[in-house]
Amino acid sequence: MFTKKCPTCGDEINYKNKHSLADSTRKNSNCRKCMGKVISKKRKGIIFSKEHKKKLSEIKKNSKLSETHKKNIGLSLKGLKRSDESKKRYSESKMGDKNPNYTPIDKLEEKEKFKIIVERLTRVNKKKLLKIWDGLDYYDNEFIKSNFNLHYNNKKYPTIDHKISISYGFKHGFSPEFIGSIENLCFTKRCINSRKYIKTELEFI
Repeated sequence: MFTKKCPTCGDEINYKNKHSLADSTRKNSNCRKCMGKVISKKRKGIIFSKEHKKKLSEIKKNSKLSETHKKNIGLSLKGLKRSDESKKRYSESKMGDKNPNYTPIDKLEEKEKFKIIVERLTRVNKKKLLKIWDGLDYYDNEFIKSNFNLHYNNKKYPTIDHKISISYGFKHGFSPEFIGSIENLCFTKRCINSRKYIKTELEFI
């Protein structure tokens, strides 16, 4: 185990190998607690200017999907649609006494409740983000919008990422509304998403 002290608070930070320690020392990285405070301060009270709102509106208005892109998305989803009857049966099987493992959200532990709320918001905001997305991978700027025609398990398939992860957000007191918000979401390749895992945007970069 390799260690160093956080340059901000002085707490000890542990690393699995000397390469991680050397990289952290070179970047003068803080501990997760201090990193969380920096990110929270950076995000807190952000108000978009009228010019920025106008730009987002224009991007959203002009971001129509090409026919090729629509076709690719359709092909990737082909055969995955379920009938209304099937959806209803599935929903009923997960509720109440029909599913002994079902637990109402108000009975769940706080961490699980937090995760469920974030996932619900993420599903809604993912659709909104897709409409204004420029098609570039958030982390390496590679154009990946056309990669929807790949198999969803392909390492280059576009996936949604939380810049500040769900587990980090819960641990450091972020609201589920922020973690699942469009400001905290981005598209990146599956392989990058896997490497990033639970790191924050700043830790990963």
